[in-house]
Amino acid sequence: MLALTVSAQAADLPNRSAPAPYAAAPLFTWTGAYVGINGGALWANRSTPILWDAEGVPFPGPISGSNTTGVSVGGTAGYNFQLGPNVVAGVEGDLSRANINRKSRLLGVDDDNGDLTVTTGKFANKLEYFGTLRGRVGFLAMPSLLVYATGGLAYADVTHTTSGSSTDIDGTEVSFGSKSSKKWSYPVGAGVEYAHTNNWSVKGEYLYVGLSDTKYPMHDLADGEAMALVKEHNAFSTVRLGLNYRFGGF
Repeated sequence: MLALTVSAQAADLPNRSAPAPYAAAPLFTWTGAYVGINGGALWANRSTPILWDAEGVPFPGPISGSNTTGVSVGGTAGYNFQLGPNVVAGVEGDLSRANINRKSRLLGVDDDNGDLTVTTGKFANKLEYFGTLRGRVGFLAMPSLLVYATGGLAYADVTHTTSGSSTDIDGTEVSFGSKSSKKWSYPVGAGVEYAHTNNWSVKGEYLYVGLSDTKYPMHDLADGEAMALVKEHNAFSTVRLGLNYRFGGF
């Protein structure tokens, strides 16, 4: 009976075994690779071709043009490094299909050594696609909200097409041809990115892509000599949205 009483009293004592270990929630980090898609609007200032004749004299006559807009869609890949609690740096690359056309018209009158030449022409400047490879660095306004600046290299394919006619007192015609240019240049811009789930984030971004100008000649059909040299501008701006899947996550 004494043994039973002691056993019953022991059973009534509180359980002093060690509690189960506490698992802390993992901290959020921006470090890791990501892939995504992007798309947006592009625009370029008025493309006004600049012309010179064979002697290097500016080709006279009014040239009219208009501001141009277009769209783009493409893919993105990159990697982020979170440097401390408030700084994120990384590298990002993208390639986008683009659709932007800049058009202008020329009506020139050239009186050279008594030979009057009247030229009418149309100039089309078409951006086919572009890609960028950029660094990004920013600060965290909130743990899940990144504000960043970006810059690096840009690559683009631009096609220039001219069409029109030219006549003088001898009835000479001028050939209007086309030229495709592969351009390397620089993009600079800024953006914001928000991580709204464990692995998904959305971003908005502005870029200025300062592509260099393109020069190409217009030829005389009669003797094949260059009648004029054309220079056209290629720089453009873009605002785009992106959706990224981040392999880092929480």
